[in-house]
Amino acid sequence: MAESEASPVASLQEEATCPVCLEYFSDPVGTECGHNFCRACISQCWDGADGRLPCPECRELCHRGSLKANRQLKNIVRITQQLALQSARSLEAGLCAKHDEKLKNTLENMRQKIVTEFEELRKFLNNQERLLLSRLEKMDSKLATAEKAKMSELSGRISSLGNLVAEIEEKCKLAAGDFMKDAKLTLNKCAKVKFQKPEEKMKYCKVGVNLDPVTAHPRLIISEARRCVEYGENTKLLPEDPRRFDFFPCVLGSEGFTTGRYYWEVEVRGGGGWYVGAARESVKRKGGTNILPSDGIWAIWGWKNEYKVLTSPLTILSPKVTLSKLGVYLDYEGRQLSLYNADTLEHLYTFRHVFTEKIYPFFWVASKVKLCLV
Repeated sequence: MAESEASPVASLQEEATCPVCLEYFSDPVGTECGHNFCRACISQCWDGADGRLPCPECRELCHRGSLKANRQLKNIVRITQQLALQSARSLEAGLCAKHDEKLKNTLENMRQKIVTEFEELRKFLNNQERLLLSRLEKMDSKLATAEKAKMSELSGRISSLGNLVAEIEEKCKLAAGDFMKDAKLTLNKCAKVKFQKPEEKMKYCKVGVNLDPVTAHPRLIISEARRCVEYGENTKLLPEDPRRFDFFPCVLGSEGFTTGRYYWEVEVRGGGGWYVGAARESVKRKGGTNILPSDGIWAIWGWKNEYKVLTSPLTILSPKVTLSKLGVYLDYEGRQLSLYNADTLEHLYTFRHVFTEKIYPFFWVASKVKLCLV
């Protein structure tokens, strides 16, 4: 979106985002060249180096000791998070009210149409009855016996027609009543529904997922069973491999999917930052990796009790309870990837995308957190 078209909240969110981790600044510090980074991000970029070091943004050389805490930027980040949350809630409230009013108007229009068509039918039948009776009264009394018999038969048919009109009228009244009753029940159900619940068939789509050490960042520690991953203090010396992530601490599942429906669960242990979701096979693995749907990664971010999705604009999530176990549901042909609180089955978010290549489970792990497949 062009700068002139961006909303104030979206623009403020962009300014409050660290260019390295693409998250809100955490303990922001400024370099000599005027750029800002999370203290942990700039420390990681300069890890193990001394002297004058290149700025990750403009590559100008700076002294490690010149970093200065930016308290004003830290306050701006806090205000931005509050504004984004308020904006998301206001938008949701407005949409619910708009859709509810639109449904009510549609039901009322349908009811009016039924009533109008019934009235026109009743008037037509009444007019036909009066016309036939009038013709009978005007017929000459000298009509032959055969003709009188025919008129008597016609009169009987008219009487039956009158009974039919009464029956139709009663059925229309009952149908209109049932329609309004069903409409009210539908409105009540719609008012109670907030999020889509996971389908029962998800239980039958659960698969066992293992981690692929070949794709793991050199600082990640994979358990012997390849079911858990955490961030290590030391960088391992590993052979160069085009499948390995070398900048951000990411790892993929060992099996990819090109068709069907699959469900897996991930347990979150600790209070550090993490991403859980899925990625396409061709996702960028060398250098900085953007955790964005446009770059082939569909994931939810969590840190302590904060959760979000890096959509455009940013989507802030507010689950009912702290997330300790996540469920990931991939429907390849259905063109969607949904995330749930696996403990409560609360729906968190659904990505919609036309998948065209193999999709793998995706994990991003920061320090002080451990992700385990269950």
